[in-house]
Amino acid sequence: MVNNRELVTERKSPDAREWLLVQPARAMPRFKLFCLPYAGGGTTIFHGWGAALPAAVEVQAVRLPGRGPRLREPALTQMSALVTAMVDVLEPELSGMYGFFGHSMGGRVAFEVTRELDRRRLPQPAQLWISGSRAPQLRPRRAPIHELPESEFIAELQRYGGAPSEVLANHELMQIFVPILRSDFALHDTHTHRPGPPLSVPLSVFGGTEDPYVPASDLEAWSEHTTAAFDLQMFPGAHFFVHGAKDLLLDRLGRDLNTWLERAG
Repeated sequence: MVNNRELVTERKSPDAREWLLVQPARAMPRFKLFCLPYAGGGTTIFHGWGAALPAAVEVQAVRLPGRGPRLREPALTQMSALVTAMVDVLEPELSGMYGFFGHSMGGRVAFEVTRELDRRRLPQPAQLWISGSRAPQLRPRRAPIHELPESEFIAELQRYGGAPSEVLANHELMQIFVPILRSDFALHDTHTHRPGPPLSVPLSVFGGTEDPYVPASDLEAWSEHTTAAFDLQMFPGAHFFVHGAKDLLLDRLGRDLNTWLERAG
């Protein structure tokens, strides 16, 4: 008997198998949710999401170059290069309903990927879920950090609160993580937003009530980027509420996804 994971492997191209980790595999998913990590993050962020969301939804966590099983590959530090590579990989995977979820850096990437899909006249996502990410047209609230000396760079990471203190204090681990984090912050901080027509895709934006970097006003400004439905929901927590408020966030995602599944019949 062929199991679900084998069926998923068979239907994916070699490039897609490099870029996408299915959690868990579905033989015939009715909705694919592509999930993009924050700076320095990997697919483990989304562990357990598939089991918590409707059974007809397949979570596909994006594996970026330069980390995890792709650690030996050069990281992409320019948004345009990452977006082009991702759209090339995703194009054969976009049959049926799908959507993007991205947190922080991942939210900006999800937005730019959707714009590129629109430019290429490829199938659009049913919905975008952007989490903990400032609207791209706004001026940054902090200076770029990717070129700081290591001690200052790690001090900035401590302020963000995205990594446990025991990891930040572990020299061997930081030798691995610092280059990944520098690459991701370069990707985010050097990207210049180019104005363009708004998307026709519904946009849901999530934020943390105690996030000093991305206040609600910066999230509300995403409304300019869609002609479809827009809503903003705040969750308890700071910038990484995606972990602390995980159950609440997944409950909201599950309700949205059920709505799409019901509409499709």
